[in-house]
Amino acid sequence: MEIERFRERKAHGSKAFPIDVYVLEKDQVGCHPLYCHWHEEIELIVVTRGGALFHIGEQDYQVLAGEAVCVGTGELHSADAMAELPCHFFSVVFHPSILCGQIEDIIQQKYLEPVLNGAVVLPTHITPQTEWEHSILNGLHAVKKQFAAKGNGYELLVKMYLYQIWHLLYQHSRQGKSRASGKSSDKAAKAKTVLEYIHQNHTRHITLAELAALSHMSKGQFCRFFHSVVKMSAINYLNYYRIMQSARLLKQEGSPIGDIACSVGFNNISYYNKVFRRYLHCSPSEYRNRVESSTEC
Repeated sequence: MEIERFRERKAHGSKAFPIDVYVLEKDQVGCHPLYCHWHEEIELIVVTRGGALFHIGEQDYQVLAGEAVCVGTGELHSADAMAELPCHFFSVVFHPSILCGQIEDIIQQKYLEPVLNGAVVLPTHITPQTEWEHSILNGLHAVKKQFAAKGNGYELLVKMYLYQIWHLLYQHSRQGKSRASGKSSDKAAKAKTVLEYIHQNHTRHITLAELAALSHMSKGQFCRFFHSVVKMSAINYLNYYRIMQSARLLKQEGSPIGDIACSVGFNNISYYNKVFRRYLHCSPSEYRNRVESSTEC
């Protein structure tokens, strides 16, 4: 199951219950299980098999099965496969408002706002080495179980586990002006500007010079900058984004594959097929057939 997220505009859960659980399983060697994106929700990712190298902000974390990472609101994050290991994980994505009651309640004032404004920094890498970390991991598995079952009153149990998890994270947080320095924040802001531009203009021809100009850099400087943040080249990211948009259309529409390829910015069907297979490990027609039979690539 592929998680299609860059600058996410999709709703996670509902306005009344803004939380969702996603599962991703990647067994291909050298794949990118999670491409660079960000969102206003908080995300807790639990690796259940194998491992992955997570890039959160400008820090890297090697996360193995049985461990987790916490991604703050607005943080750029991605993940790469590790060596010969598969990468299976699930993520719990929730808007901070799910922990609040009425406007300006004490939970928001004391335990949310300090995290959201950067005065308090939550732990990022969660391992089962301590009792409190083990409790967080158990809580996340419990949230996943409740979401899968959706029994009577499951929302109450989910919020209960979320409060327990947040309490433990907050109890073991650290003080700081922000999770990233001002320089790092500027770097992330520049990267987000470029990513948004790609998302909005991917259907037409985009040049490196065009992207570099957005950041007021030379092409060489821009290529180094982009790769340092996104962990892949700008052209590869553009191609991947186009492929994921085409995959969405293949699920939703009955249009000819060639028309879909053109609509997302590819003007050569052979090249489109080649790039599609590189990222999704099957052809567009195989992908469409498997989706129709409920078996994705």
